[in-house]
Amino acid sequence: MSRTAPVSHVVSLILYGAILALLVVTTFWPDPVEGASVWLMLTIKLVPLLILLPGLLKSRGKTYQWLCFILMIYFTDAVVRAYLTGWAWPPTVMTGLTAGLFVSAIVRIRAMQ
Repeated sequence: MSRTAPVSHVVSLILYGAILALLVVTTFWPDPVEGASVWLMLTIKLVPLLILLPGLLKSRGKTYQWLCFILMIYFTDAVVRAYLTGWAWPPTVMTGLTAGLFVSAIVRIRAMQ
């Protein structure tokens, strides 16, 4: 295992946590969607990522591969929202975080081989 393996794992976990935190913050702030259950929206946003948490903590390669697939959904949503809102900071930051996590996960997968 190369020296980039532990670094990419730590970076991946930090970016993963930042994405989870940003999803929680943007669900409640600035204004929740009227007529929708905030908790249901939060569940829909977080469950696909939280399913991967045990495998990420154990640094399993297959989990990192699935993370890359799931991140494409979040990345696409963030890019569309950023464009439609005139590059507001929350979706723009989400775009950067998802891209960074994707690259970090790819480096981690590569280092594990």
